Amino acid sequence: MNILTEELKKRGGSFFGKYSVNIDIDKIRIKDETIYGRSFKILDLPLKNKERSYKLVLNKETNIILGQKSIFKKKLLNAMLWRVFFIPYVLLCILYCVSFSYPITGIAIMLLLPVAFGFIIYSMCYTELNNYLDKMADTVSFFSGTITACIAIIKFSLSEDNQLFSLKSNFLNIPMLVFLIVFAFFASIKFFISMNQMLKARKVYLSQASNHQDRKNRPRVIRALNFLLTKKLCNFINTKIKLF
Repeated sequence: MNILTEELKKRGGSFFGKYSVNIDIDKIRIKDETIYGRSFKILDLPLKNKERSYKLVLNKETNIILGQKSIFKKKLLNAMLWRVFFIPYVLLCILYCVSFSYPITGIAIMLLLPVAFGFIIYSMCYTELNNYLDKMADTVSFFSGTITACIAIIKFSLSEDNQLFSLKSNFLNIPMLVFLIVFAFFASIKFFISMNQMLKARKVYLSQASNHQDRKNRPRVIRALNFLLTKKLCNFINTKIKLF
């Protein structure tokens, strides 16, 4: 439970020094907020005769002031970038340099590169995006699977001797081609379903972000257009899914 004490109010006001005279002491409040997957307390200090307010980040357990919210978020993000992105990136660069002397290392890099960057994106974004990132990954996976299967169908149907659409071996190619077509068909269905779920997850994520006042500066017209376009796209995908 968040208890706002007079001592905490004084500490919050004194943090801003001479600018503390602009703070409306009677309207100070405290709340919980999650920043990049970590739970903190936010001390909200509204300004007199103004709609905006100062925001301080507090330690969840000790109520120690960690800094102003905007600056603290930048520092936390930079720490995540250093730990999750920069160190793995340097290791991959070292392996790349080693590959000039040991060619087998180059093969290892080619295999590990997608996994490494997938881990980097997961570590940086999952705590913040959560279900939205999950649906986004499903959508991209099924889309790339559909495209890969369609390309494989064309490649599988082409003869090595000429560019005409002729099967090289009916006994071998026809069953494999049928399986590829069936896979591409169902992969496309999963793509439309996952796209629909991703748009819904995006709507939930943006609504949660709006509760934290992260999108207040966006023009009202842009928000309205974004809502209409998202709604139309959801309706279009739902219609296509029903046709299947």
